[in-house]
Amino acid sequence: MTEPTRQTHGSPAERAWVEHSQRVFDIAYRLTGSITEAEDIVQETSMRLMTADFDSIDDVLGWLVTVSSRLSVDRLRL
Repeated sequence: MTEPTRQTHGSPAERAWVEHSQRVFDIAYRLTGSITEAEDIVQETSMRLMTADFDSIDDVLGWLVTVSSRLSVDRLRL
């Protein structure tokens, strides 16, 4: 049986998001303790990635971790 091939279409930002979105959720959930809050943070992080200047991001995973962590902390401050 052959393994399914990963889709390679889409922008570099979309491909990076597919690769790292679960980690963003995991971080947001661990920090907030809420699935609902984590899902909101995932959406916000995704929107920020899609509108960012992707070519200027050297470390996409680091960028996503930073953004999702800061959004999570901001939610906790409310």
